[in-house]
Amino acid sequence: AEDGDFPAVSVTLKAESSAVPSYTGVVAIEENGYQGAETLRDVPVLVRLGSDTEGFSYSTMAFPETGADLRFMDWDEKNVLPYEIDEWHNGGESLVWVKVSELKKGTRFKMFYGGAAVSSMNETTHRMGYRGEAVWSDYAGVWHMNEDSGTAYDSTANGLDALPSFGTNTNVDVASEMMAYEIGVCGRARQNEISEVNETKGCGNYLLTPSYDALGLGGRFIVSGWFRAEQVVNYPRMISRKYESSDKSGWEIHPRQNSSTNISVRGATGGSVICPTPEMKEAWVNITAIYSDAVFSCFTNGVLSLTGESVAATDNGLGLAFGCNPPGNENTWCGQYDEIR
Repeated sequence: AEDGDFPAVSVTLKAESSAVPSYTGVVAIEENGYQGAETLRDVPVLVRLGSDTEGFSYSTMAFPETGADLRFMDWDEKNVLPYEIDEWHNGGESLVWVKVSELKKGTRFKMFYGGAAVSSMNETTHRMGYRGEAVWSDYAGVWHMNEDSGTAYDSTANGLDALPSFGTNTNVDVASEMMAYEIGVCGRARQNEISEVNETKGCGNYLLTPSYDALGLGGRFIVSGWFRAEQVVNYPRMISRKYESSDKSGWEIHPRQNSSTNISVRGATGGSVICPTPEMKEAWVNITAIYSDAVFSCFTNGVLSLTGESVAATDNGLGLAFGCNPPGNENTWCGQYDEIR
């Protein structure tokens, strides 16, 4: 949890009784993976549901096709917990983010579903108040990258949807080639086209949030995401708000030249600092960058890799780009990305 991103937690699910009469199904959820000594507040945790989950059955849900009859509450059943369905697969594995009021080892909460009273409700009305905006209220932007293609939607209330884009160096059809990568870190991920690689400029397409400059985050924020490279061509951008590396505004993160084990981090200058990473080629690596005015820290896979460096970020008039820089005139990422926040 020290990296500022979601903790690497696991949960145990089992059948449970309840005093709430409207629901026929109740599942007790116990967190058993967080090892930190600190109690975390208002943390989104991931719940994986499947046909083999004790106490849970798609067939007895009121809305098995969409999961709209889910409800989460704290252990005492006094407070409703916000949730967001990341991916729903009737009969398969479904992914749901739940915002718990506190997280420590052994934290417990409950999930409810099904029941005649719920079945008679309007599906849309039942889900009101349980959307992603409440789960991610502390975030400026959250992109799950779980769409089949097209727009990557922001789960926060800011609506910073990311659009498939291409720059002056594209050599592919962006509309047809920016598709889902089925084996992501959390459900599906997105990938830049990898079948045609320009040995100088990379893969050509990327995702762009054109309205991101309106947030005004200044120089204090945390950005994180999961990245997996098929290959590294020159200096492909992973996340960027810079026109080019020497530009005197913005910030960006990209691998060192042709390197899959080091990244360069830049602020509002042409200089950079180097952060070592685990091998990114054909392996998922979590990058968490913390800009705190002029002081920068970097975590990779939850482990502190670099801290105390002088890297200052600024806002500018550009959007936020995933897999390239906002104008699309730099090297593009040849591979996948998932769960960027």
